[in-house]
Parts: sequence; structure tokens; C-alpha cells
Amino acid sequence: MRGLCLARVSARDVSANERRLSGYRQYVKDHPEDARRYGIRQPHELSEGQLVLVDIENGEPWIYLFSEVLTATERRELREYILSLDSSGLPDIASAAKELQMPLAQPEEPKDASETQWLRLRDLVRRWGYSRQGVQKLIKRPDFPPPCLVLDSGRKRLWAAKDIENYERDRPELHSEAAKILKVKAFARALRKGRQQPSA
Repeated sequence: MRGLCLARVSARDVSANERRLSGYRQYVKDHPEDARRYGIRQPHELSEGQLVLVDIENGEPWIYLFSEVLTATERRELREYILSLDSSGLPDIASAAKELQMPLAQPEEPKDASETQWLRLRDLVRRWGYSRQGVQKLIKRPDFPPPCLVLDSGRKRLWAAKDIENYERDRPELHSEAAKILKVKAFARALRKGRQQPSA
């Protein structure tokens, strides 16, 4: 599975989305309590030619509109990259979703040096072998890089890969099991030492 994919909404996407919207409206009409209880949200209204980000959630394409994208640090390079996209070369939502579900034979490399790679929380979990809660603790630290994109009303955050690589340079425990064990042992020693000090 890959990360996120940029797509341009096609007429086929608009008609598929109309069917989803119709199904959503019928479900909410027939089962209002379930819709409220489970937090089922209305699909976005799409128009042909619109630029979107596509992700896969539970095997289905999940769409993020650029109108709801907030940049945490006003990154000029990210804005320039988005504006420089050649819309004719972008897939539609259905093609992007199909591409996202294809396994990779080897690590994916950016198509050109100016392309920004984004990492999600689950990518950081996989990358470092930490639990989701462990990564969330790291993210709350003041020295952790801020996300470059915040999507879906703050539910999904994306970090630039180069910011994460810079963060990792001084923290070998993120990639090395041996360094992780040394850090845990040092913490345990410091904890024991703190308990042995006489109380005032």
C-alpha cells in the first residue's frame, strides 16, 4: 500500500460520488439514530476538474479536498508544488485508488527532486516500529516537527519526509533496536538512582 495520491476529479468520479451521496441521504432518512451514533458523515460534493488527495481507508477511497487543507507552517515550497501540478497528468479518483492498493515491488522514489513526500501517523508507526500511542507521545513533544498539512478538520496530519529525516538524525533509537535498548536501560538506571537519593 502507498501513501496519499493526488487526483483530478473526472466525470466518472462525479457520477460515482452522486450515487454515494444518494445512498448516504437514503440511509440517514431510514436510520437517523444509527447515522448519529456511528458518526457517519456525508460524502463531499465533487465537481469535475477539482484537485483532491486520495487515501485508502478500510479498502475504500477516502477523499480530502484542498479547500479543507490547512498548512501549519505556511510552507511556500508546498504551496508552489501544488500550484505547479500539471493537471493533465493526474489520475482520476478511481485510478488513484487502484494505484494506492497495488503492492510496491521496491521502495518508491519521488518522480523529481521538487516532489514533496508526506508521511501519516500510521507511516511513522510502521517506520519506527512503535505503537500508535508511542508515536503520539513523540508528536506532543515540543521538539517534534509540526505537520505540514492538516486534513479532515484536524483528524489527519501529514509531515514532510525531510522534516522527519532531520528529526531522526539525532535520535538513533527510532531506527536501531540496540540504541532503543540502551536508552531504556539508561532510563531505568536514572530511575533507580533517583529512588536511592535521600528524601529531604
